[in-house]
Amino acid sequence: MQDIANGMNSSIRILAASIRNVKSMGGLMAHGLDTSTFSPDIVRDLFSEELTICAAEDFEAQLNVAAQTIA
Repeated sequence: MQDIANGMNSSIRILAASIRNVKSMGGLMAHGLDTSTFSPDIVRDLFSEELTICAAEDFEAQLNVAAQTIA
């Protein structure tokens, strides 16, 4: 559906629902579907991913450095 909408130069956004796991979510996002609903279990899986945790820690460290620079 998203490929058809894109082919028609439409600004429509497809809502993906009932996503069962992180892998499925990644596949949908790779095809341009960036609007979705998903369960708390998926959120826990996303935030327990080691790369996500490292990225969040890095972001917070950079934010702290920026805050100290401003102060």
